[in-house]
Amino acid sequence: LIDKCYGLLEPIWGVTDYNHLSVRTAAAIILDRLVGRYKKEE
Repeated sequence: LIDKCYGLLEPIWGVTDYNHLSVRTAAAIILDRLVGRYKKEE
């Protein structure tokens, strides 16, 4: 599956042990909605 990816994001490292996954996920959803390509349903 990873071989079919266009690219991989490097981990987000903070100064604490906070899990930044939810922040990255929220950013990915927003970017997908802004620049994603969708087929119109007929």
